[in-house]
Amino acid sequence: MALSLFTRLKDFIVDPLGVNKVIGHMNASASMLQGDILHTNRRTEELTKLFHSFGERMEEYMLLKSVQEALDCSIPDMFWVKDKEGKYVIANCAIRNGLIFDDNPYGKDDRQLASAEIERVGAENHTFGSICGNSDDEVLKHEKPMKFNEDGLVRGKYLMLQVHKNVVRNKKGEVIATVGVGRDITYEITKLREILEITSCAITKEKIQELMNHYHFEDRT
Repeated sequence: MALSLFTRLKDFIVDPLGVNKVIGHMNASASMLQGDILHTNRRTEELTKLFHSFGERMEEYMLLKSVQEALDCSIPDMFWVKDKEGKYVIANCAIRNGLIFDDNPYGKDDRQLASAEIERVGAENHTFGSICGNSDDEVLKHEKPMKFNEDGLVRGKYLMLQVHKNVVRNKKGEVIATVGVGRDITYEITKLREILEITSCAITKEKIQELMNHYHFEDRT
């Protein structure tokens, strides 16, 4: 008790108004504030770099998006990407306007889109795609590039596509989707049928397939 009183008396004599103690607290607070400012400056620099990087990535994304949109309606062949469940992830103008007739097919599969089209035009006018699902399954099963000829009526008109499909893999090598390109070869097939009729050959799918395998379809302008 006496020692404590003596200490307090000594402090009073040295600093009767407690100014030194206040200054000490202020110095400590100033040091802490300076540390906070330095930390804030470092965080600001990091955020600035992050936003700058984000801005560059946004520019790259917008450029890629612009290129994709330009290609979307410039490529005459049908192009699409589907997930492993067969639902569309990407579908260009050619397939949206020439086969599935849906401006927003994403998340839908061929059966859903075909059913919607049949409701619009009737089953007798839309028979295309009865084997499309099976060809997707074949590609997923074999995990390699494959070629198919898919045909049927689309809005009452015969259509045959020469389709090339392959799998899409992620960085781990796992199959995550399928990609397809379909070329309208109806005109060429019609001409082949005419040739077979003129030469009195039996018109069979096998014969047409044999001819197609040895026939190079040039781009039509």
